[in-house]
Amino acid sequence: MGKKVILYSLLLMLQALAGCKHKDLYMGHDSSSTLILQVNWHLEWNIEYLIDWETEWNPEWIMDWSKVTPPEPEGVRLVTETREEGYRQIFNLPSGGGRVTLQPGVYTALLHNNDTEYIVFETEDLVSTLTATTRSRSRSPYSENNPAESTVNPPDYLFSSYSEEFHIRELEEWEDGEEERIIEIDVAMHPVVFSYIIRCEFEDGKEYINEARGALSGMAGTVNLSNRRTLDDVVTVLYEDAEVSDYGVEAVVRSFGLCNFDPVPTDEHPNGHYYTPDGVENPGNLLQNGRPRADEQTRNILTLEVALKSGQTKTFEVDVTDRMREQPRGGVLLIKGLTVTPEEGEGNHSGGFEVGVNDWGNSEEVELPL
Repeated sequence: MGKKVILYSLLLMLQALAGCKHKDLYMGHDSSSTLILQVNWHLEWNIEYLIDWETEWNPEWIMDWSKVTPPEPEGVRLVTETREEGYRQIFNLPSGGGRVTLQPGVYTALLHNNDTEYIVFETEDLVSTLTATTRSRSRSPYSENNPAESTVNPPDYLFSSYSEEFHIRELEEWEDGEEERIIEIDVAMHPVVFSYIIRCEFEDGKEYINEARGALSGMAGTVNLSNRRTLDDVVTVLYEDAEVSDYGVEAVVRSFGLCNFDPVPTDEHPNGHYYTPDGVENPGNLLQNGRPRADEQTRNILTLEVALKSGQTKTFEVDVTDRMREQPRGGVLLIKGLTVTPEEGEGNHSGGFEVGVNDWGNSEEVELPL
């Protein structure tokens, strides 16, 4: 569901954001050209891979889709770099547009939204290496009980578009009567953060739940913004905003998706594909920030913690690896058959989770029905 907004007077950027790798843009010696970018925000919360989310979803289920679908961003950031000197410029613009002036030359450019809170941007030498991660975070008692896992906040919604090369050339003279040259370019802004709808259905004991939260392990910790590929560092995404409903617990978890996945469609892989990183040297099987690397043994474990009226906490753990590999970029996880017994849940405690509580109560592994 794309929505177009026009960024007026961006003297610069690219056509390759519209699909080409190279195109000549022209400027006069003394007059500024005006580049009008028509930015198409692709407000998609998932990318279909092996299964369609609608096959997992009952249309009778009620969902607040504003929690799932990304809103239109509030601002954009343009990062340009000259190909020869490597001179970099950064422009922050409102989503409605702004004017940017570039000298004639050959450029590489990256565009992404700049209205994020938890995103951390990192780069090496080139714009093409710019990556996004999300902020690390610990949560008691989960982090204490899982010390080997790198835990993070869910990333903010993030979009990107990239031009490998574009030229701005000087004009010797303007055409008769021409006072300004206007160039119009369509720019497709694609998401790199996606949503997973988690629906946990309880057979018994839902009435004992005061509050719920959880974690989703085995997720990608980093994404390259130029090619939108995820890297192979593994994190666990913590989520807090789970909602207790009439059937159990519902949550929406944002993530970069699974590791080592390229979402860009090709003739051979129209829905994207998993890939094997080449030439990566990481002694000790570690990538950035000391995070473990994804391999064939990496599992996606959905953890659900429920605070009960008894004052205790019960934890469910579900291996959702097979279902996640079918939905590497957002989707639906349906968990059935959960229970809380009267012995576990009965009481008059009305509060939720308490910081520093180390007793999780019972832990139960649940088999995911496929």
